[in-house]
Amino acid sequence: MMTEGHLLRFACVLTLLAYPRPSLFAQLCPHGGVDYAQLVTQMEHASDADVIYRAAAIGGERIMPTLRLLSAAHMEDGSTHGFGAAKTIPGATQVSLARLGDKDAIEQLEQEINRTKYPYDAVGKLVRVGTDQAISVLMTYFVAHVHDDSQYIDLGDTGTDLRYILTSSLAANLHIGPRFENGTFMLNYADWLDWWKQSQGKRIALSISNGLLSPYSACLARKVEWGFPDAIFDMADAADPDLIPVLKTLERVGPQKLTLETKTTSAPNYSIHGQADVALAKLGDEQAFEAVVDGIDFGEYAASIQALTLIGGKHSAQALIDSFDDPHFMIGFRQRLPPETITDRENDRDEMIVSALRGMVAHAPHFSGSLKEQKHKWQDWWAKNKDTTQFVKPPVKNYE
Repeated sequence: MMTEGHLLRFACVLTLLAYPRPSLFAQLCPHGGVDYAQLVTQMEHASDADVIYRAAAIGGERIMPTLRLLSAAHMEDGSTHGFGAAKTIPGATQVSLARLGDKDAIEQLEQEINRTKYPYDAVGKLVRVGTDQAISVLMTYFVAHVHDDSQYIDLGDTGTDLRYILTSSLAANLHIGPRFENGTFMLNYADWLDWWKQSQGKRIALSISNGLLSPYSACLARKVEWGFPDAIFDMADAADPDLIPVLKTLERVGPQKLTLETKTTSAPNYSIHGQADVALAKLGDEQAFEAVVDGIDFGEYAASIQALTLIGGKHSAQALIDSFDDPHFMIGFRQRLPPETITDRENDRDEMIVSALRGMVAHAPHFSGSLKEQKHKWQDWWAKNKDTTQFVKPPVKNYE
């Protein structure tokens, strides 16, 4: 016989079965109309803040009523202690509303940063909002507290400084701030003050979605604006010429080299600049392709070799074959590293190239012998077969 407790638990199980976990939803940009009902369901049952952010990026202003209802529900629940950090569901609803232009949400954040003793959560949320208005709130706070040493907290062996967290977060996440000629961001607070003085009244935040006629392309661009740069890879497969200038803009964002990042994602871990280079190269941009190939000569050769496998085709295979004996490989390091280290890196590069060619060439030959022998066999085989070789087409997949 079922007790009341058994019935309650059974009802909870039925509810979970009726509403699949939001993570099971793909939350992809639709090629047709947006399924707003599905987005609302995802948001109402979200356990991951990114579900809220992706839904907001896809649905835009149409889902603001749902965000407001979620926000009100969290405020009524005293256990939430306010909105919390950007990675929490309450924080994500607040951030999403502020990014979509809700005046109450941005005012709440402005009050939070100015009325909290150590407003780390408010800084994180405002950076996640990422609009010009949010940047203005952050920099206004920075200007007011730039000489306030109470912003530094001594933790014994180390310490933390909200001024540093604020400026470094703007640089790392929004890619804005004062830079040296090599593109790296300055750390001196005086430089940030000068930068802000010169930047006020100008558009600062990344804005790439406005003006795109294709709803699908605009959605991908919004995903990037909302902090999901893996959508850049999907732009290469969108077959929309209007995305070319968008990708050219993204080439100027972040570290200006094809670096491998330490982020967990389904896509290759490149910087935004690197992702844009790969996407443009796939679309036939020769300058971007050469930028990818040039990366093999430097310490991030693994990223460039991996990128060429994504681009695929004869052009990429030729570049890999040419890289086997490139005299410029790690030329900037040869005076600083012992010869045996350079040799180890060359062997590492060659092993990666052989592996890449095996994956790119249809019905690829499997050469035996030492790595050096395999390299020479590939070079000889390519010289004889490059004009008739068939290639494995890189699979089209969703990264966003």
